[in-house]
Amino acid sequence: GLKTYHRLRVRSWMGLDHSGRPVQFERMGEFLCEASAKFLSNDEWVRYYACDQDNVFKEMRMAANQVGKSINTFAYVGDFGGFSWTIAPRVLANEARLITHLASVVERHYPEVAGNIIIINAGHVFKKLFEVFKLGLDPVTVGKIEVYSEVPLDRLLKLMPKSSIPTEYGGSCSRP
Repeated sequence: GLKTYHRLRVRSWMGLDHSGRPVQFERMGEFLCEASAKFLSNDEWVRYYACDQDNVFKEMRMAANQVGKSINTFAYVGDFGGFSWTIAPRVLANEARLITHLASVVERHYPEVAGNIIIINAGHVFKKLFEVFKLGLDPVTVGKIEVYSEVPLDRLLKLMPKSSIPTEYGGSCSRP
């Protein structure tokens, strides 16, 4: 269960942004290409995602201790590279349903902790589907989402130092 969850969620905490918030990068394209929803039941996804929320709060507490001020949000960068028309029908039937379900659970039971949400390498297919998908999200959350078809290094650098951006995206952070 939990090992499978961690294998499917390919992401890392990379450092802090200019405001002192923790920065997380995730390879969502890999998550979607793997047909990840089928590996766990909805109840398992919710349970492990809830445990993940504890890790988010831990990262925010560590950041607050490091910068000496309260930190209530984190910055998220999701890489949707690899998402294409060939997997879109399956994603709509499975992963999109799962993500919408997880978002509704999180919105009901956890405070709003997402700061900037930057979606990168989001091709035309993602942008079209996102127009529909965002209708099921909280409008406050939708207002935080920025979607880019490439890696917007200039935008990332406005939010965070180069040391919090992985090398593959033009930064200097070499953490896995």
